[in-house]
Amino acid sequence: MGNRLWEYRTTPTAESELQAAFCMVDGVFHFIQCNSEGGLALHIIEESSSLPEMDLKSAIEMEFKTPFALLPKVFHETGIPGYTGITGNVSLDENTVLCSGISGTQAQVHVALPLYRHAKSIAEKSKNLVYCYAQNAYCFVFVFKNEICELANIYPAVNESEVMYFCMAGAKKSGLDVRQIDFVLLGNNTKTITAAFERFGIAIQPAPIELPYKLGEYPPYPAESFLLYQYLTCALPVEN
Repeated sequence: MGNRLWEYRTTPTAESELQAAFCMVDGVFHFIQCNSEGGLALHIIEESSSLPEMDLKSAIEMEFKTPFALLPKVFHETGIPGYTGITGNVSLDENTVLCSGISGTQAQVHVALPLYRHAKSIAEKSKNLVYCYAQNAYCFVFVFKNEICELANIYPAVNESEVMYFCMAGAKKSGLDVRQIDFVLLGNNTKTITAAFERFGIAIQPAPIELPYKLGEYPPYPAESFLLYQYLTCALPVEN
């Protein structure tokens, strides 16, 4: 049995239609279940070397390490090798499809889906944005120029210097001056990354996240909890 770090549960009404999602990230299991109104019914965080003994058949697994790519919808059915017909393709918005190699009997979704949607909602206000999700030995970087996503990728990054390098490389690729770009960071342990940016005179803001808990009573690993909760409470993607 794993080490239970967080458990929140309510008793849903009989007519509630529940949806659930989970992930296993670096030995930590996260599970969130919401009712049809978006209310939180069950939230579990547990340190474990394997999935706990609970029914996950109807839950969607969020995948973190599978490579992915963004593809304009206009090219989606043109027969481009490596993209057409890949299991796991989903619509991000009216113009873009998320392509990944996710497959298997368990329903899965790539973490890039909620990350993209969160980053885009911020870019709608910021216009030019570098959005970074730092997750232990990896970082996901999304670059928006005039609200359009021009770069999205996952990179190996074992320390704050490497996270900063990939963020700045993305900013440089956009062709914009760093003073014209907002930098936003999502993660659980971000103090050293923030300090690295500040040493070079670059401000990076924490990503705004919302969970149905009182301020100051958030669970451990709030970034992963937020991504699961956001996925369940936002409109579910359309399979392609």
